[in-house]
Amino acid sequence: MTLTRQEQKLVTRHRLINTTIDTITELGIHKTTFVEVSRRVGLSQGIITFHFRNKKNLLTETMKYLEEIYVNSWQKAMELAGSDSRDKMVAIIHSLLEPNVTNFRYISVWVAFWGEPQWRQVYDDIAKETDQELVTAVEELCLQLQKQCGSDSKEKSHFAARGICDFIDAGFIRLLSDPASFDHQSKINWCLSFLDMCFPAQ
Repeated sequence: MTLTRQEQKLVTRHRLINTTIDTITELGIHKTTFVEVSRRVGLSQGIITFHFRNKKNLLTETMKYLEEIYVNSWQKAMELAGSDSRDKMVAIIHSLLEPNVTNFRYISVWVAFWGEPQWRQVYDDIAKETDQELVTAVEELCLQLQKQCGSDSKEKSHFAARGICDFIDAGFIRLLSDPASFDHQSKINWCLSFLDMCFPAQ
């Protein structure tokens, strides 16, 4: 089936973003240039310029692409989990530690943006607000679980929420430090064990 001009434009844009992800993963942000992306993807620099104008826009849109995957993953999982707070929490944990979100390519780009002083503001502009949305959602679920255990201590629920988020973040870092031995299910089990420790199943 022949693609429309708009569909072809989206396909090309997606190829360029994914090639940018690969380039950042292998070479870092500094060496990710139009020349290098063009060489890898097999398209002219003019086409990259047409879609993104300059390097900053290319990298910013790449970051936005990854952020959309991340946010859509946990929000959709939470929505499909139903009304039970524990089921929602389990769904969030699974969604953020599964390979379609937690993989070496994606996490490498996240860390590259976060670790480069000149790109840290781009990271914050794109991710800071949605990161807080996740923390808020997890804290609210932990508070509901705390109430089900017979307590409404916000301090305890806050501790539990931060612990779960920290376990997820630790999974990201472990993936980068030792990708060959990284096991997604074991990291999910870490988080689930911590969740059960904080809020024993009734």
